Amino acid sequence: MEQRPPPPLPLPGWSPAAPRDGLAPPPAASDRREPPGLPPGQAELLRQRCELGEAFACNDLGLSYFQGLGLLRDPVRAADYYKRGCDLGDAVGCVNLGLMLLTGRDLPADPGTAATLFQRACDRGDMAGCGNAGLLYANGRGVPRDTERGRGLLRRACDAHLEEACQTLKRLGR
Repeated sequence: MEQRPPPPLPLPGWSPAAPRDGLAPPPAASDRREPPGLPPGQAELLRQRCELGEAFACNDLGLSYFQGLGLLRDPVRAADYYKRGCDLGDAVGCVNLGLMLLTGRDLPADPGTAATLFQRACDRGDMAGCGNAGLLYANGRGVPRDTERGRGLLRRACDAHLEEACQTLKRLGR
């Protein structure tokens, strides 16, 4: 399984946007730009690979929209592609969409759906998903409070050396 860096935290300062149904259409030519360091045509290649069902490419395209890498920043399109990647099996896409829904900065806040996405990522072996789901269960945010389940998920992430999960466990009193 390909090792990937942990997902980025959402950037502050973006206004919430309502999600659209389905995938967003490709950007207009005026929306495209290639920042330094991004190979020309990379966004289009990711779009093609996503359309062919490559889950990681959908997540990476979502990240490009989220961070404005090779495309103008568009958090709604980012969410569309994260969801598609998650639905195709990419755990990182689940975590990225979950973070957007948890914070409510780019989409309307929905911590219940975020918890479901984090759990799905955890079930696929993503420790950031385990840690985030554990925190939500331990605090009863978006889901019924289940301290033991939350601690179990946090312990799983901590055992995999996710330091934030270990620190949260300490605060909860293990």
